Amino acid sequence: MSVRFGLDARVVGEVTILSAVGEVDLATVGLLRQAVSDVIAQRPARLVLDLGGVSFIDSTGLGVLIGARKRALGAGVTLGVVCSNTRVLRIFAITGLRQVLDVHDTLASAVAQPASCQPAY
Repeated sequence: MSVRFGLDARVVGEVTILSAVGEVDLATVGLLRQAVSDVIAQRPARLVLDLGGVSFIDSTGLGVLIGARKRALGAGVTLGVVCSNTRVLRIFAITGLRQVLDVHDTLASAVAQPASCQPAY
């Protein structure tokens, strides 16, 4: 049986990595929203949302990403997103989120990005 949704948080240097696995939709989005809020409240230099294990994201999930970007900016936390799933990336492109979020193809490139680098949109 596969996991419908799961979250894992870990710290690598000054970067907090929040990894999600499964589907981000109305049934699971609250867990992601709360986890993102909890991490931002700790004010790490950089938060990386690793969506590499996400197979689907709906509009409520996109709303969490937009909210995460706003909260991170307000808290002085640099936000990066990792996504290599072409279906999810296509949704980012269609909605314009690809231009708003700091999206990386790999976790290594997102973690290597300096905390001071934040798209100014």
